Amino acid sequence: MDVENKIKLIEFGKSFSGGFSNKVQSQRNPRLFANINIFIRPIKWSVLNGPGFYSEQSYNHKPWEPYRQAIHRVRLKQELFIIENYKLENPQKFAGSGFTPELLTSLDIAKKFKRVGCSMIFSKLKKGNYLGHIEKGHNCLLERDGITTYIESKVEIKNDLWISEDSGFDLNTHKKVWGARNGSFIFEKSFSFDKDINQKWLEGI
Repeated sequence: MDVENKIKLIEFGKSFSGGFSNKVQSQRNPRLFANINIFIRPIKWSVLNGPGFYSEQSYNHKPWEPYRQAIHRVRLKQELFIIENYKLENPQKFAGSGFTPELLTSLDIAKKFKRVGCSMIFSKLKKGNYLGHIEKGHNCLLERDGITTYIESKVEIKNDLWISEDSGFDLNTHKKVWGARNGSFIFEKSFSFDKDINQKWLEGI
């Protein structure tokens, strides 16, 4: 990997990772937006044989019971940042790792499975500003209330803001089954992991 691409990946990694909260949005509109925390923490290169992250999302009042956990490998291809998504066989073992990184010590030997069709593709708009969408094809599937849905997801990273919206659509009728109905969730970065986004994270050396 040439120096220019290394710089691009490290810059993206610093923007993508961190601890995020929509506390301000939730306090302004508590009926419309639950208070949620997102952690996207850098992980050892050896976990996925490439630069990666562990992520979890949880309600503020249930920090040890995240409703979404994943690990992600990041690649750069033709100016696009590709975030591959993997699920863990025993995610509960790592619940709370966002704020307790010691729990991630055995992550490299944990069984993990790539979620086909669920990669997020980010493009850079300007420094510190990226726009991402789930890959095309309606192949990222999720069962919800007995209905097979495909996920549509979009994320904008804007300096210290993480703006996201996820929805699920019936695979057959394409009608919306679940997801945001009151607009995007707006998360503010409460702390960063910039010091961990370095050459060792990028190349394992």
